Amino acid sequence: MYFLLHVLIAVSYLVISGATALMLPQYVPELPSTVPPTIGGVVFVAGALVHFMYVQTERQRHVESELLAIRRAYDHLARSVDSAHNEADRLREAIADNPDAERISEVVAEVKVLQGLIERFQPDKDGKAAPKKAAKPRAAAQTKPDEADPTPAPDYSATEQEILTTVREGIRTDRVEVFVQPAVSLPQRKVRFLECYTRIRGANGEVIVPEQYIDLARREGLVPAIDNLLLFRTVQLIRRDQRQRYETLFFCNVASDSINDKEFFSDFVDFVAENDNLAAKLVFEFRQRDLEQADDALLEKLRRLSALGFRFSLDGVRHINFDLAALSRDNVKFIKIDAHRILEHVEIDGGLEDIKNLKRALDRAGIDLIVEKIETEKQLIELLDFNIDYGEGFLFGEPRRGGGEAN
Repeated sequence: MYFLLHVLIAVSYLVISGATALMLPQYVPELPSTVPPTIGGVVFVAGALVHFMYVQTERQRHVESELLAIRRAYDHLARSVDSAHNEADRLREAIADNPDAERISEVVAEVKVLQGLIERFQPDKDGKAAPKKAAKPRAAAQTKPDEADPTPAPDYSATEQEILTTVREGIRTDRVEVFVQPAVSLPQRKVRFLECYTRIRGANGEVIVPEQYIDLARREGLVPAIDNLLLFRTVQLIRRDQRQRYETLFFCNVASDSINDKEFFSDFVDFVAENDNLAAKLVFEFRQRDLEQADDALLEKLRRLSALGFRFSLDGVRHINFDLAALSRDNVKFIKIDAHRILEHVEIDGGLEDIKNLKRALDRAGIDLIVEKIETEKQLIELLDFNIDYGEGFLFGEPRRGGGEAN
């Protein structure tokens, strides 16, 4: 319709210009023959210019109308965004004033964890509860599965099948518990660190430790589920510790199995990176052989965590010929050595100087020495000659259920 209108306008001034050229000689016969066509052409050009100006004016008016509509829409959207921001601020203030605010996020996280565990135990086609690969495992902080648990196994004898059933039921019913063992500064014996361990409690109150179940859990593919719950519980302890403003560090051991599972460890690093606010409280432990055998991909992931502020600890020490420059570069801030290993090394020729030189080298590298499995005062007296920084073992406290206050 719009196009047809302009065609009619163009035809109109074309007709007028033609009529002018044809009719003008009849009214003014004395005009030269070339003048009427010229005047008709001028009339046509003038009509075309007027038409063009009209079209441009209408187009400008249309554009201005659209711009005005866009401006109104923008103003409405801006007001809506401001209103949403104000509402979000009010909501955050309301949550902040709620004493259960932090518990809300913990509950949400717990639901996600437990949902993932339920998926792992969906019955297969044969009706058996076969563990499945976790959709995105959240961590791998298993409690030193390559070593015996520091706490003696409780007086609980059971068959492999009974232990396996207890493990499965413990995971299903959320009876995986975190126990912590203190590490103290020396000689003051002030609690500075807590190392996290897992316990699984049975329906009748029986408790099994990793020494009893870890091999079975590996065979049945249950370690990722246990690891997920362990890290989750550890994070809960850290959150609680932060609220109470304690300065305790929490040590979580990253198992060899988890490090070697590239997909699992990648998910672990991603999760930790999303929660980098834990860096001030959480230290990850790696076994000496794992770091010595680490490939470029693993080292790159550790550097990523290091860049976020996370620190590392080296345990499972087999020899004391450390590359301290490399360890310091990789943000290893702690080295754990068994008390028996140190005292046995002292007995060999030159062993005493080896330990003293090691301690001096660690001090220069900014790495603290934690001597673990200290069980007697006699051991401690001998070890204090080396000015060790921290001690851990039954002498300072056995593993206890997580959640207690630091001393």
